[in-house]
Amino acid sequence: MLTKMDATRAWDPTGAMLQASRIFSDMDRAAVIFEMPADQRPELKPTVGVMVDIPKSKKGQSCKHSLNFLRSARRVWAETKYDGERAQIHVSVSTGGGKPNITIFSKSKRDSTLDRHDVHNVIREVLGFSGNSGTGRIKHSVILDAELVAFDGERVDEFWRIRRLVETTAYGVRGQRTARYKEHADNEEGVSQASMMSDDSDTRSLGLVFFDILSLESRSLIFTPYNDRRNILETIVRPKAGRAILAKRFPIDMTVEEPELELCKIFADHIADCEEGLILKAEKSYYNDYKLPWVKFKKDYIPGYGDTIDMVLVGAGWEKQRARELRVGPNIFTTFYFGAFKGDPKIAGKDQNPHIEVIFTASYGLNRKQLEDLNLLIRSSDSVQYPITKGQSLQNYTFNLYAGLQPPSVMLQEPLLVELFGAGFSKSPQCLYYELRWPRMAKVFRARERSWKEGLDLRTLHDIACAAVGRDRSDKEIDDSVKAMFGIPVSPGAKSASKRRAVVEEWEEKLRALDGKSKKSAKRAVSGSLASPPKRRSPDLVFNLDMFSVLSTRLLSPARLSSVYTPLRSFSSSRICLGRAIVYSDNGDPKTVLEALTLPKLAVPPPPSSVNIKFLLSPINPADINVIEGVYPSKPTKTDALTAQGKGSEGQPVFVGGNEGLAQVVAIGEGVKPEYLKEGDWVVVTKQQSGTWMAERNIPVVDVARVPNADKLTEAQAATLTVNPPTAYNMLHDFVQLQEGDWVIQNGANSAVGQAVIQIAAAKGLKTINLVRNRPNLDELKSSLEKLGATHVLTYDDLADKSVRDKIKGWTGGKDIRLGLNCVGGKETTLMARYLGKDAHLVSYGAMSKQPLSLPTSLFIFKNLTSHGFWQSQWYKTRSSEERDALMKTLVEYIIEKKLDTPEIEVVEIGKNESDDAATEKIRGVMTALSEGRYGKKVLLKLD
Repeated sequence: MLTKMDATRAWDPTGAMLQASRIFSDMDRAAVIFEMPADQRPELKPTVGVMVDIPKSKKGQSCKHSLNFLRSARRVWAETKYDGERAQIHVSVSTGGGKPNITIFSKSKRDSTLDRHDVHNVIREVLGFSGNSGTGRIKHSVILDAELVAFDGERVDEFWRIRRLVETTAYGVRGQRTARYKEHADNEEGVSQASMMSDDSDTRSLGLVFFDILSLESRSLIFTPYNDRRNILETIVRPKAGRAILAKRFPIDMTVEEPELELCKIFADHIADCEEGLILKAEKSYYNDYKLPWVKFKKDYIPGYGDTIDMVLVGAGWEKQRARELRVGPNIFTTFYFGAFKGDPKIAGKDQNPHIEVIFTASYGLNRKQLEDLNLLIRSSDSVQYPITKGQSLQNYTFNLYAGLQPPSVMLQEPLLVELFGAGFSKSPQCLYYELRWPRMAKVFRARERSWKEGLDLRTLHDIACAAVGRDRSDKEIDDSVKAMFGIPVSPGAKSASKRRAVVEEWEEKLRALDGKSKKSAKRAVSGSLASPPKRRSPDLVFNLDMFSVLSTRLLSPARLSSVYTPLRSFSSSRICLGRAIVYSDNGDPKTVLEALTLPKLAVPPPPSSVNIKFLLSPINPADINVIEGVYPSKPTKTDALTAQGKGSEGQPVFVGGNEGLAQVVAIGEGVKPEYLKEGDWVVVTKQQSGTWMAERNIPVVDVARVPNADKLTEAQAATLTVNPPTAYNMLHDFVQLQEGDWVIQNGANSAVGQAVIQIAAAKGLKTINLVRNRPNLDELKSSLEKLGATHVLTYDDLADKSVRDKIKGWTGGKDIRLGLNCVGGKETTLMARYLGKDAHLVSYGAMSKQPLSLPTSLFIFKNLTSHGFWQSQWYKTRSSEERDALMKTLVEYIIEKKLDTPEIEVVEIGKNESDDAATEKIRGVMTALSEGRYGKKVLLKLD
């Protein structure tokens, strides 16, 4: 096939036309530039307002096949492919300041700026522009690549939700399509479609996933390596939970013996998480690089591995676009109509024909010979013209044609059974039922082979689709409740840890089989920050490209930056040979899955650019428990590098618990400047889910931060420095410009974050209303919170009393409460939100009640309430090292000045002389006490 690259090279051997076509998505413009004299040609660089050509991806059909396109690369990044609509975003700032101008192009090269109006403010916000300000993080212009997606809360929702959200928020023609569609289904089949009857939801909104940057300040980045572009993107775009995120990506070291094994693991994880697939990008590749192209890897690209279903073919028609592709006339059927049975057709009454809901069409999948055979089969069978006229009827079934379909040409008297495959499931705007996405026909069964009545019914189709998209069927909760009443085991949820684990194992086995790999070879694959090293590597190093850096490169000796630091900056520590660790093999109840594990002694000296640390205290936070249960968004990585045999070794990987911890440096690796870190320094671990419930470990210097003024802090104060106090401080500073005397209201005031909020607010002259649960020792609790600086303390029961509103108005002098902090959720937060004033902000950072947050619409309409989510881990990811260092310094100053202290603590110590069994019993007892609320204190773990 003659490609655009072949044609342009043949036309212009100098390559000028080809380069122009890569910059401008317009061959006419590229041709005009080519025809200009060489000295008059404009500089080839992206221009704001002119679409840049979108790269054409190769299609990977297995892990090995996908990586074969990129074998010359030393490192490849597997980027999550989000199921959305492409958006190339052009932003320009006028010299006089003011609101930035935004132009958005879709994949079809259409100007979709008005269609995407709902995300304009999101774009301005993530670039640092507020209101009409012209003082964001760009001075002149930027061109960004993103995917428009639907968010449900902070989760990326199904693709089909986008359409309705666009139509209800767009300006112009597409925004006029807001009339309600008449749905044509009922619930007689037991197929509950409640959540599919409307795309509207208080929690849903359009958002963006940013994945590339093409130009910055009129400087082309097209020929800048991918990894450098990504680093620039991360400094320009600041994610906003539930509206804008950066695409997740995962590293693959191409210098190891079998890099496809790592891709196998990454892809299996994505399938288990119901993601669409991956885009593979070489670290040094240019944008639209023909030598190192992007490679799209989806399960439906693997022959025989797409979502496959058997459906009933009931009609056929001619579609102009498909006919043009096939170069056939209107006498050839190109498009075929498929449906599902309403009920089981095999048990329909003698005088009652089965009913079929016709819900989608398919035009692809068959080769030309197969298409000719199908046309011949239909024309030789009994059929009726559509629309069906008086005097004609279908003898074997009744049907309902989904209103959004173009009418067929004929309807078959005797339907056919067809096997189809596709890329997941979606929903059309006027239809309640899921349909196969990108359906392709694989096989047509003749009547003698299989009966058409073997096709799917609506209920089965719905259940298959729900499983594919990671959604529990609508009646599962009721079904589970009934089973529980009779002591019948319930089936695992669509996103349960056990089901996810089974899917991962199934797909890893499938992918290995495709590439001819054994399980044994797969175990040698690199699998994260604590994974075993591949055999051809040094046994002292384990590689992980997902590292979260807190320290600047200037902290390492310049002589070592190229030869040591550059590779190790992206790699984890050596094999972690320790004294003791608290581990678990699978997600579950901490009271039953946690266990203590004795490990070999720590090896010294540490690798270059790393340090040996001994943990002094490691907090047990509520989030740590959620991680163990498998319900927390930040997931740790299993390690099989702890021991030589048994648990923690090859074949029996484990998770190490803990996310926060204070440690002391016991040895310094080569390449670390002594003026930055020295033996005896206190450090806190800053990389997410590093595993801090252990005695000792090696760790890269970029994953720790030195505690300033450590000699003036207690171990407990320093150990609790990285999560709760920063959360409190940032929520008080990042959302509302509060002045001395302003008011803040919060629930969960007796939590560790709540107590930090009280103290930091008091230090800044802010006044607080603090909400807690009613309890027998309420007066004692009120007194302790007031000693910390709480202005007033109320219970949730107090809020239900109408007289409290007057009391609060008296306290505030009628001044609006402009900031509310929520860690509870449920009705308690609904009550609290009603006391917020005009233009207030509600910031949610937890949901201890495990109940959904429900807010009255009137608060948004009449009070202009803004609701945010906050996650301290995300804050660390999106802020510079200078900002993180400044935050820590501020908090330490508060502690030294006695303005901030830790909550009450209890240290749980596991001694060297305790057996693993005794230590396991102790840690499980701690988890039992925490689950029953018997501590009432901050629990810190100390492993000797």
